[in-house]
Amino acid sequence: MKRALALLAALGVCVGLAACATPAGVKPGTPEPEVLKSVGSPTSRSVTPGVGPRLLYSQQPWGYEAWAIQFDEQGRAISAAQMLTDEQFAKIRPGQQSRADIERLFGPPADRPAFALTNETSYMYRYLRDNVFPSAMWVYFDTGGVVTRTGGGLDPWTLGGGDRR
Repeated sequence: MKRALALLAALGVCVGLAACATPAGVKPGTPEPEVLKSVGSPTSRSVTPGVGPRLLYSQQPWGYEAWAIQFDEQGRAISAAQMLTDEQFAKIRPGQQSRADIERLFGPPADRPAFALTNETSYMYRYLRDNVFPSAMWVYFDTGGVVTRTGGGLDPWTLGGGDRR
């Protein structure tokens, strides 16, 4: 009997965890307060001019996802999108975007290395290329905080025998 109760309790926990809302599951039309109640506090909140509020849920530095939920001006969800993808990184425009723009789009980076020889700083975002390969995207900035270039490669935190978390 105790064993059956323990099994039922474990099953209940599994079902409960599976029912937890994630940013990926937000349906269009869901009001912002309902999203906040089910998904929780975002990493950041900003306003997209002419559109409405935008919530960002980032797993950086250890995870590989950052989800953006865009709302209309009435506070209803329009879309939910995974931001740490090659398609999203391809939208970065050197010379036109700032450090603040990049952080608003992708959230806080996993790392912020500086390069003294080139007088640049960068943001490193960890992501899964093709949803499989641990990768990193670096966004480089000049001394004024303007994007100069981007560069991708293997996630350096997973090289050399394992994840360095």
